Amino acid sequence: MIPPDLDDDEAGYVQAFWDLCRDRIYTAGGAAAIPWTACHTYALHLGLGRYEDLYDDFMHAMRVMDSVYLKEVAEEAERQKRAAERKRR
Repeated sequence: MIPPDLDDDEAGYVQAFWDLCRDRIYTAGGAAAIPWTACHTYALHLGLGRYEDLYDDFMHAMRVMDSVYLKEVAEEAERQKRAAERKRR
């Protein structure tokens, strides 16, 4: 798979997402969402608190990327569970 070409803003969002993934909590049930407080603090660190539209765009982008990530992680866990069940039979 060839990664898409990203402009600087898009690449910054992707980098921010992976940075924020470090604040994610993992439980026996799997990965939890990135805490809102982590995204908020990161946005303020970037100076986005002064610009309501940019702040809102950043927070929205992080929520969307996180929801896609969590969906993919859950689907992969389900695939692995089914594969392990097939091996036991």
